Amino acid sequence: HAQDVRNSWDGMNLDQVYAQNGYVVWQMDNRGTQGRGHEFETPVFHKLGEIEMADQRAGIEYLLSLGFVDRNRIGVRGWSYGGFMTAELLLRASDMFRAGFAGAPVTNWRNYDTIYTERYMGTPDQNPEGYRSTALAQYAAQLRGRLMIVQNIEDDNVLLQNTVQLVDALQIAGKQFDLMLY
Repeated sequence: HAQDVRNSWDGMNLDQVYAQNGYVVWQMDNRGTQGRGHEFETPVFHKLGEIEMADQRAGIEYLLSLGFVDRNRIGVRGWSYGGFMTAELLLRASDMFRAGFAGAPVTNWRNYDTIYTERYMGTPDQNPEGYRSTALAQYAAQLRGRLMIVQNIEDDNVLLQNTVQLVDALQIAGKQFDLMLY
């Protein structure tokens, strides 16, 4: 929901550290991001993650077309909704991403704040397919890249059960991943 790409200088941050160490840092605001009008936000209604994943794929293909990015070394990172997107991209677009850092990922919209979730997803009774298709644990066996999940056990926004459900599914699928709990 948060617009990240702006024509502004935010000062020294982690992206600057990456860039100073030779990494290409690229950001894209996919459809659904605020600040660009109702028409840009509405495609994600009742299907959080699907449109954004398609946009991220298209963005990566564009980035690759520029000729200076190694297809075999693309990573993604995010926190909260960005953690959801990171986990989703590592699980459902694993052909494009080799590594990901998912901080406090929402892995099942039934486990998240109803005021936010129902604004975009409706209720589980109104949108059972949307809730089912965006629950990430079912895609655990598709993980190919390296995934690090980080979660604060006292997070009262993205509840620990999101991480626990994904971790359980990854273990059942026999997938290796890194986990840091705080």
